[in-house]
Amino acid sequence: MILLLLDFDRTVFNLSRFLHDEANASLALDYLFEDAGRLLGALPENVTPAIISQATIIGEDLQGGVDWQHHKFAFAPALADLPFCVTTMNKGFVLAAGVTIVRDGELAVDAGPIQGTYEEIILIDDNAASFKPLIASNSQIAMYHLARPGEKYSDKPATASVGRITSLDEAQSILLAKP
Repeated sequence: MILLLLDFDRTVFNLSRFLHDEANASLALDYLFEDAGRLLGALPENVTPAIISQATIIGEDLQGGVDWQHHKFAFAPALADLPFCVTTMNKGFVLAAGVTIVRDGELAVDAGPIQGTYEEIILIDDNAASFKPLIASNSQIAMYHLARPGEKYSDKPATASVGRITSLDEAQSILLAKP
């Protein structure tokens, strides 16, 4: 089994469109990127998807906080049945501490609502900063930087040990090529 960890904002959730619509009091019902819907609809049976998000709390600013993340999650109904882990620290630190190697090289995950033992773990995130703690810990997690054209972190380079994709359609191709 493969665990596919997908970052929330700007990876599967169109945060830019959501913030624009919210500012104009014209919220839609679904802010899932179209390629995220295609990816989730075409996952092989041996792939288990889960969503992980970092809440940012600056002083009294609730925008980006844990409750805010859950509020936005409600605007991605296709994700409703997936485990959703919200952390206030860098996702890389959470995963570096929450993933251990167990028997026969399998990876055990203990990250809040994301639990289980997997043969492989893949993290896809738009923010290259999430990968740094995993690289430093020699993590066994496969990492892909999603550099969506025009999005906030698309121009931030990741290191050579992190794959680079520009859409989740590319991720789908990678997953379908796995045995």
